[in-house]
Amino acid sequence: ARWIAELFEKWEKDHQYLLDEMDDDAEFCSESEPEWTKDGRRNLRDLFTITIDPADARDFDDAISIELLEDGKMRLAVHIADVSYFVPADSQMDREAFDRGNSVYLPDRVIPMLPEILCNGIASLQPDRLRLAKTTFMTFSPTGVCLDVELCDSVICSNARLNYEQVDRFFEGDRSELPERVQDVLTKFRFLAKILRKRRSKKGKLEMNLPEIRLELDRDGRVIGVRRVENTESHQMIEEFMVSTNEAVAQELISSGSNLMRRVHKAPSMEKFDSLGLFLEELGIYMTQKADRFELQHILEKTAGTPNEFAVHQAILRTMSRAVYSPEEEGHYALASSAYCHFTSPIRRYADLTIHRQIENFIMGEPAKRNFRKIYDEGNHLTWCESNAEEAERELTRMKMVHFFAEKGDVELEARIVGVTHHGFFVECVDYPISGLVSVHSLPSDRYRFDVKARTLSGFHLGNCFRLGDLVTVQVANLDVNRREISFELATEKTRRLRAMETEDL
Repeated sequence: ARWIAELFEKWEKDHQYLLDEMDDDAEFCSESEPEWTKDGRRNLRDLFTITIDPADARDFDDAISIELLEDGKMRLAVHIADVSYFVPADSQMDREAFDRGNSVYLPDRVIPMLPEILCNGIASLQPDRLRLAKTTFMTFSPTGVCLDVELCDSVICSNARLNYEQVDRFFEGDRSELPERVQDVLTKFRFLAKILRKRRSKKGKLEMNLPEIRLELDRDGRVIGVRRVENTESHQMIEEFMVSTNEAVAQELISSGSNLMRRVHKAPSMEKFDSLGLFLEELGIYMTQKADRFELQHILEKTAGTPNEFAVHQAILRTMSRAVYSPEEEGHYALASSAYCHFTSPIRRYADLTIHRQIENFIMGEPAKRNFRKIYDEGNHLTWCESNAEEAERELTRMKMVHFFAEKGDVELEARIVGVTHHGFFVECVDYPISGLVSVHSLPSDRYRFDVKARTLSGFHLGNCFRLGDLVTVQVANLDVNRREISFELATEKTRRLRAMETEDL
């Protein structure tokens, strides 16, 4: 895709310019205690603080602390890198960050929103380094009710840098790897997270189990393998803390009478609910109240771990509307939140940076209000940037996978049907992040009928029926590296014999 190549060229050029510009500023590069830690911020250096991130992470924009209070109350502190301190509003760096909108995470590289000296250096909450943060203190009751929220500028010093795998091993009973104090604080975090998740579930939060598959590349950027990223307990814990923080910050700004860049996720339309209901009925699942989030939640829980899990979770995901950035007074449907914003990732999302600046005014006792129309226009741009980044990731992943299968030759793949049309059905490989069409013309000879309501393709004579969510075994039918196109066919005894004959003729 030409626009992707142009994107790389422009962003890498501008990124190098900004990097050179910042390298000239000795204050940003100082390894000693800088002056900017002494500007009246709250000193939280003695508060035991940890970060939990992927093992290969380089930018750490969130850290957490916890205290047990009287009467079973718990005080969670979420520290977010104070990026706004280093990126003045309307500066050249700020304008470039807004233009990018977000960092772009591609299979073989990261195109950061901000220069690396910030992302991976002075703004990153690295262990044993003094760092600036915006801290949100949240006091929770024993049942998970947020009783009090306090926001402040702070100086922190992370005591430990953990990864998700380490934390999961601890949760599974391995006590050999982590120091006792870290084990103690993780136990408290886990206890609180379970309470918060239970409470949010009661509010109707929707959780879809759709694991992510990531590519493993060699030094030349070629695919050498894949790995599945599961939504483990450690991921869920950090997610719950970040969601609670984003929600608390949004409520604080709203209480002050401010417009803000919300993360809006509208409820699905009745038309989509009707379509979902028809599909579920074909699986023997009946919705009594189609527009009810608790009905969806019940269906997700009921089908978890069953053969229909993927089909149902995928269908519900496709029923959802797309989340956007907007000042409109709407909540987040999937999270069951009446007011929500993005605050916890300012290193990689510009929307969070706008909230940080409003919070700075809020902390200083100054008006935190912003123009509704300006936020609306910014939100449209940032939503567009997010969509472009996702498209770039999909296209680059697809390109690498097409090259991978071109080199790998004939293999049989387990795949799941993710879409059905009268032309055939689309499959997504279970173990690889690649999808393609299985044409109706490649199916066993028969007359096929497409049922739009049931999302099935059925043969009149042989009785073959292909429906959304079915597992099938496929092999590559056609592949075009230059156009990044791939299609599949069912792996049958007939196709296996034909492939074997073609191989013998070579």
